[in-house]
Amino acid sequence: MNRAIRTHQKGIRQYEQMSLQCGGIFRLDKEIIGFRRGDKMRVAYQSETVVEGGLITHIPFAIIDESGGTELQVSKYYRLQGVIAMDNFTARQRLFLHRESVAAVSKTTASVEALTNSVTFIGRGVVVSYNDANSGPDKGDYHVACVKHWQWDITALEWVDFTAEYLCDVDVLGKEKAALLRDGNALELTGHAISWSDWRGGWIIKYCEYANHDGYSAE
Repeated sequence: MNRAIRTHQKGIRQYEQMSLQCGGIFRLDKEIIGFRRGDKMRVAYQSETVVEGGLITHIPFAIIDESGGTELQVSKYYRLQGVIAMDNFTARQRLFLHRESVAAVSKTTASVEALTNSVTFIGRGVVVSYNDANSGPDKGDYHVACVKHWQWDITALEWVDFTAEYLCDVDVLGKEKAALLRDGNALELTGHAISWSDWRGGWIIKYCEYANHDGYSAE
């Protein structure tokens, strides 16, 4: 993999060109105090939601607030949008976002209601495998692309590989776009989470759209 790319590191505010991002509107369920690195106190606000379909479908989010402020409130709704930092890739696999990725919203409009607890993923990664996913005849032309991202591990404090599975409907995408889903291709992806797979330890994400990125290459 050609990894001569830009990175920015400060606290857990990380940017990496092949990282996975997520967004959505969620209610903060509880506060977790005691996340520390060195002598700096961190406060984590956790939110868990459920995505329909698939196996284990609870999605654990955590917002890290390193500012020392007390602006976030449990039971309030917030819009989350930012680069994910992983928690050591345990089976639980929390998705950590920085406090600057969070904005309060009022859950009073139909548009906000429709977006609540719906996870959108945006990211760049390299296809490492692409396989037929049809479960039977007359059920559509579905394939699964296994895509490798590079994420920041906030426990080990290093970049690590993270693999997510993307389910695509070739009939919807069209053969031209589906042709990009080949091993070694670097893609920019947008999709909605449909389940979390504990037995494989990864996300299953349904494609919305994606684009080929000629600026990246795989060895």
